[in-house]
Amino acid sequence: MRIGIDCRLWEQTGVGRYTKNIVLNLQKIDPKNQYVLFIRSEDYENIKKRITNPKWKIIKTDIKWHSFSEQLKLPTIIRREKLDLMHFPYFSVPIFYNRPFIVTIHDLIINHFSTGKASTLAYPLYLTKKEGYKFVIEQAVKNAKK
Repeated sequence: MRIGIDCRLWEQTGVGRYTKNIVLNLQKIDPKNQYVLFIRSEDYENIKKRITNPKWKIIKTDIKWHSFSEQLKLPTIIRREKLDLMHFPYFSVPIFYNRPFIVTIHDLIINHFSTGKASTLAYPLYLTKKEGYKFVIEQAVKNAKK
């Protein structure tokens, strides 16, 4: 089986730590499957020295999360790898990705405590972005295999 993992948040706290732990531990316990990691170029050297399994492939994917490029360009990059399964360790799944995937949603705080006070965006722009978030997360949940 050929499995992809979105590792673009590798150096971030929270989701990054979760992603690192998945990758580093899968190397230890899964000698059978092939993995493809999608990473940012700036993280390449750090990740490459930690990947010891020759079946693993690293693809530099300099696409910012929560962006139009993530929604429009990332699915094409992932599809080129002909994966059997993709893991998005964060809710921001490209809505045009139509192959099997799993998604990890770490929390739903924004769904329960709606406020723009913590945002640096103007409130109308914040509300627009929040509607985009709701649409993306609904599509991710609806279309995910798990």
